Amino acid sequence: MKIISKFQDYYDIGIAYGIDEKLRFERVTKVVQEDCRWGEPLSFSIFKKQKWFKIWLFFDVVGFCGEIYPFIHVEIEGSERDEYFYDLESFEIYLKEHISSTKEIMLENIGYKFGLFGKKHSITNIAKEYFSEKFWEYKKIFELYDVAYFVVESSKCVKNDTIKEMIKTILHPQLKKYRFAKIVPPMEAFQKLSMYLGAQREDTELEQIDDKILAQGKGFDCYSFKKLPKKRDVKKC
Repeated sequence: MKIISKFQDYYDIGIAYGIDEKLRFERVTKVVQEDCRWGEPLSFSIFKKQKWFKIWLFFDVVGFCGEIYPFIHVEIEGSERDEYFYDLESFEIYLKEHISSTKEIMLENIGYKFGLFGKKHSITNIAKEYFSEKFWEYKKIFELYDVAYFVVESSKCVKNDTIKEMIKTILHPQLKKYRFAKIVPPMEAFQKLSMYLGAQREDTELEQIDDKILAQGKGFDCYSFKKLPKKRDVKKC
């Protein structure tokens, strides 16, 4: 697979093992949805080093080669590094090691997700519920935009002087940003992408083959199933 792109990604290492010039992947990032109208993102606060810090939680998905991978994005106020978790176990370990090892953390804001209206809820229980979802509706994006992979990403936005949640659907983003190698290693990602694009190309070629060429390829000609003509009336198929 030959990648045509203006940026590098973590799975590009697969090119070192050879390039199939016939299979080309034009990797162009495009935002097809961007909506700042949702409720306040889920959050809680911690007290460390004589200071309060706000922690925001975003529940997002990566769609990659026909499969959906849910993840939790953690943003800590004042920190330059965000964290991304693709399973419940690693998320719980992070909470205990970096935030609180002594008590269960409860959400403090009124969230619109999971029906959390005006109540406090355990973060670990919400995360467990999220990772158990099926996410069937996101699979439609592959066919809708004819895309190999995408991210439905949440972030903070401000509307009418209030913090809201921005929802974006991004086609062919840089997966390195989302630490996607945690769940699909570089070579495996390259191989999956090559096979997925190769299968799509084969389907497209089959759809475009002329009926006459397809028939000849199966051993038929223009006189198959017909009465053969006289010698003077023979024509080229």
